[in-house]
Amino acid sequence: HYDADVALEPGSPAAEYKRHLLEAVLGRWREAAAAARVPVLVVVVPPAIDACDAFDVKVDRAAHPGYDPSRLSRVAADAARRQGLPVLELYSPFRAEGGDGLYQRHDDDHWNSRGQDLAARLAVERLLAEGWLAGASPSAGPGDAR
Repeated sequence: HYDADVALEPGSPAAEYKRHLLEAVLGRWREAAAAARVPVLVVVVPPAIDACDAFDVKVDRAAHPGYDPSRLSRVAADAARRQGLPVLELYSPFRAEGGDGLYQRHDDDHWNSRGQDLAARLAVERLLAEGWLAGASPSAGPGDAR
């Protein structure tokens, strides 16, 4: 579901609670991953409402003049960074690619195959940059990583 309180009323008690809860959960993920010696990459996926200009559901900007479509993604990415976790934030790349072509339509806010492909390519690039897939290349197929 869409976190309207964080997106539209960022100063509200509910939004503040959610921000603190997210950061606490991310901190626990970091601790658990460190204990298990497993790397974690936080992938922040923007809601279609925020990433698309022509999505079926829109924020009423007259009713919410402080609305910032990048806020939800930024809040999540900032919380992860404060916890020392690497982040792949997809709002800017999705907007740059043309968000309207990356999601399903008719109240379905899931990614379509183009959105999935873009996210996967960016994730592979980030995993390679982190050194977690030594010997692999972005064009390598499944099972090609060494």
